[in-house]
Amino acid sequence: MRTLSLLKGLMAIAFVLLGVELLFRQVIFPDYKALQQDMYVNHPLFRHYNKPNLAIRRYNPFNWDVVNYTNLLGMRGKEKDRTAELAGLWIGGDSNTFGGYVADEDVYVHRLRKHGYLSANLASEGHNTSHQAVVVRWLAAEGYRPRAVLIGLSMYNGMTDFEPHRPLLDAPLPSRTKPSSVTASDKLIGGFQVMWHEVPRGIKWVRALLIRNSAAYGWFKAGIMSVSGLRDWTLRAGLRADLKTVFNHDIDLLRPYSHNNPAAAWAVSTADFAAALRDWVDGNLKVPFGIVIFPGYHQLYPEHFPYFLEKAGLSGQDLDPQRPLHALVAALRERNVPVLDLLPALRASRVEPLTFPDDGHLNPQAHAVVAQAVANWLRDEMKVVPQP
Repeated sequence: MRTLSLLKGLMAIAFVLLGVELLFRQVIFPDYKALQQDMYVNHPLFRHYNKPNLAIRRYNPFNWDVVNYTNLLGMRGKEKDRTAELAGLWIGGDSNTFGGYVADEDVYVHRLRKHGYLSANLASEGHNTSHQAVVVRWLAAEGYRPRAVLIGLSMYNGMTDFEPHRPLLDAPLPSRTKPSSVTASDKLIGGFQVMWHEVPRGIKWVRALLIRNSAAYGWFKAGIMSVSGLRDWTLRAGLRADLKTVFNHDIDLLRPYSHNNPAAAWAVSTADFAAALRDWVDGNLKVPFGIVIFPGYHQLYPEHFPYFLEKAGLSGQDLDPQRPLHALVAALRERNVPVLDLLPALRASRVEPLTFPDDGHLNPQAHAVVAQAVANWLRDEMKVVPQP
């Protein structure tokens, strides 16, 4: 009898949970499906890259609600514009260039049209200069030709040791015309890899699974952000990240660049790789090449940095958020790599805020500032003439 009662109780709880989930899915929070969309593919050449032919909603209450498009090649934008864009500027980079949280027409790459520069957006979230070098090489091998090549580099992710990636500038590219032979063992290994990705691997995996599949969890995780009182409470309770205290990078980047600081070599390595890519573009495409640097949150808002130091217990260690930016710009200029540091333009714009409330990526208003700064730089320093 006890076992039967226990089973009945468990079934009753299951029915209640099912009813709650259905209520959230149908009435309270049907937007849960857009919280964590799967928009990437394991590309055979570019590795992690955008899926082709996407029209996917990106949604985060109080931050963004937009649709992102990709073309047949997986590059940001619509297929109808692909050929014309690839005959203009090629602009690669990471998440700030891809602009995944703003609408297509608001990304600075697209906004350059208003300044006379039709551009193809080669970027992908999570990419760095080495990944984008392969994208540039592949497009060139396919016969596309740009007017110029720019690579957007975000602080601090874009500054690292690129020495292991140098072969990417010379390694042979797979031929698209040669048919691929997939063996039975390849299929078996691929199947095990897919299974491995579905195996639980900690609390982050569980949260990702819940936010993709549970409207009730999705509402408690993100939906309450649309309720101002609850949203403020989550910040006070420490349930939501405070941008002033977030630093997801190696703290050595901010320390003095002495010989025993490993980060001291990263600016040099990053600049060396950029110079090598510049030489490749010059030798193979005969067009201008440049680097566009996107500042990080504490570089945009240095007034918040002391608060971060206090909360992290790092006060008095001579940490400086501007140090890696200055080192990288200097290293690029020493190698005669054209570089645009966006920090002065963004700080002088008086746009407030420059980032999303709960995310350090640039918002649409900041992208407009970036587009103007890049257009001025292209025209005045890169000598790339705008077109009607």
